[in-house]
Amino acid sequence: MKKLQQFFVIGASTRLDKKRFLIIFPILVFLLSACSTTPKNNAIEASSNQLGGSYAQTNSPYLIGIEDILNISVWKELDLNHEVVVRPDGKISFPLVGDIAVHNKTVADVIEAVKVKIEKYIPNALVTVSLVKSSSYKIYVLGKVKNPGQYVQGNYIDVLQALSLANGLTPFASKDKIKILSKRDGREVTFPFAYSLASTGKNMDQNIILRSGDVVMVP
Repeated sequence: MKKLQQFFVIGASTRLDKKRFLIIFPILVFLLSACSTTPKNNAIEASSNQLGGSYAQTNSPYLIGIEDILNISVWKELDLNHEVVVRPDGKISFPLVGDIAVHNKTVADVIEAVKVKIEKYIPNALVTVSLVKSSSYKIYVLGKVKNPGQYVQGNYIDVLQALSLANGLTPFASKDKIKILSKRDGREVTFPFAYSLASTGKNMDQNIILRSGDVVMVP
């Protein structure tokens, strides 16, 4: 860019003949225009990457919720192998550990919490925690789908995956007027969803990750 600008200055100072200048000038204008549009292309690419990152959140670690069932065991300690249910207060009870809060925590968080609690009894304990049954993450697919109802999952899903669980739309569904009903920060929020676009990989930012209790309504 600077070199091209310098060329104009030099051309003016050396008084290039009019014919040569008229030939060169359009070429320089084109090059300057191409240079100025480069940042806009980069901005579009960054926006596409951000959408891709949002879509990848389906692989986020599962957060434990109320009524989930966990299996906790300590290697070589037969008495420390139990299934526990997450109580309404978000806590569980385990021998030598007592009560620990697990609501909205990952399995890795629970492993670390148990290890810290039993360290004074069993140093360097090898603790294993697994999700036996997920009962807290529930989403609903209602309306003109082949299998409407409640779906309980052990991992987060997006709108397209939820519709797939319901075996897809019926022939009479208004596929571009789908709505996701959700509670966000204590408010009822509605998200529009156009199936014809998302099913072909377009406008994927509308394919949001569903929260527990969300309703996918297909008119």
